[in-house]
Amino acid sequence: MEDELPTRADSPGEEITPVLTEPGSEPVVFDSAGFDEGEVLSELAPGFVPAERVVGWIVTLLIGMTLLAVHLLGRFFDWWPSWTWWPITGLYVLAICFLGWLTHQVPVWTFRNTGYRINFAGLEIKRGIFWKQVVNIPRSRVQHTDVSQGPLQRRHGIASLKVHTAGTENATVALEGVSHEEAMRIRSLLIHTEDDVDGV
Repeated sequence: MEDELPTRADSPGEEITPVLTEPGSEPVVFDSAGFDEGEVLSELAPGFVPAERVVGWIVTLLIGMTLLAVHLLGRFFDWWPSWTWWPITGLYVLAICFLGWLTHQVPVWTFRNTGYRINFAGLEIKRGIFWKQVVNIPRSRVQHTDVSQGPLQRRHGIASLKVHTAGTENATVALEGVSHEEAMRIRSLLIHTEDDVDGV
């Protein structure tokens, strides 16, 4: 028998306890005001993984070229004994292979371990591969938001949402890898006043 999804309070006046579920485990349902209904987390846009891999490959290429230049200069100027040439070359190849593997895998791990939910109370973000983090941003503390897209993000159909808050430890919280339309939806819901939502 399948596990039942977490539900809201069973009786009027009972406190609702948020329950996190895995991103993408169930379809997200919206209420009439556009908020996420229920406890299901939304996942990032599919374009997040290839975009992050491109950035990772660029960083890996730069690191590889730098290490290769140091390796060749050391060989040319005899910075270390000649017998270390092959061991150092082997370490160089292993390091580049390891960086390439991380470049390919980390975006997938990040995608699978990141989820968010926007409701009447505010924005909730769950993320972290090894160390899990849950960030809650009350709508009442949101000062303003920024939605941005770089050339690579536009190519893959994603955007970055930054939420600036007042009176909290983390004054700025970023949500990377959502679609531009989704970022604008979250932004619109966060900056609406309670009167705006009540009037919908």
